[in-house]
Amino acid sequence: MTPVHVDYKIRARGHYQAASLIEGKEGTAMAESKRLFADMVLNSVREEVLAGKYKAGERLSEVRLARRFGTSRSPVREALQSLAKEGLIRIVPRRGAVVAQYDLQEIEDLFQVRESIDGMAARLAALRAEPMHIQRLVDTLEMTKHILMQNDLPTYPLDLDFHQKILDSSKNARLINLGYDLHHQLRLARSRSAYRSARAPEAYEEHCLILEAIKARNPDRAEEAMRWHVRKALKNIQVMFSGQKGRDK
Repeated sequence: MTPVHVDYKIRARGHYQAASLIEGKEGTAMAESKRLFADMVLNSVREEVLAGKYKAGERLSEVRLARRFGTSRSPVREALQSLAKEGLIRIVPRRGAVVAQYDLQEIEDLFQVRESIDGMAARLAALRAEPMHIQRLVDTLEMTKHILMQNDLPTYPLDLDFHQKILDSSKNARLINLGYDLHHQLRLARSRSAYRSARAPEAYEEHCLILEAIKARNPDRAEEAMRWHVRKALKNIQVMFSGQKGRDK
């Protein structure tokens, strides 16, 4: 019988490659787990900030959040950094993450940007929206009308965001990303400023005019209707801030 020659260097190299493959898979799994934790913390804390659970300027402790979510501080830190990029929190030296607070000038700056972004989104929606996009807009306004009619002091339902659906209908990925971050910031600013409920029926009627222009495939009218709507919303905010200053004196 011919002796079988075993190359132990090759065998060792094979074991090393197998071990490296296992380590690589474990590393990938750990990275995926970390990302999922970070996304979970990000989504949860974002909604809590927007819902007003935390006061403006309140510190968000990495340690407490990590303990609450049962994870290490690394995914929490990653989530807070993402929220800072979205403009919902600010990283302050020697304090860490705090909930963002907007003054009137900052809100006016945001609305100026919003007028351009949402105006362009409405224009593109009139040109590009598919039947399913238009149907979503119709359904959103029908649900909104139903909710507003049920309340004596109606507040526009935030979970039926007509503006975000307009952005989706634009079919412009860059515009959508910019608009989503901006809308989060404006939602936070409005939640801190006792947004006037009497404005809700007016906003609904303005949304209907925007939708009519989109359905008519009239980009000029859609953009102008959206810009007019955003300017009226800003005027409402300015009036509220003026009233708050009067009460503070």
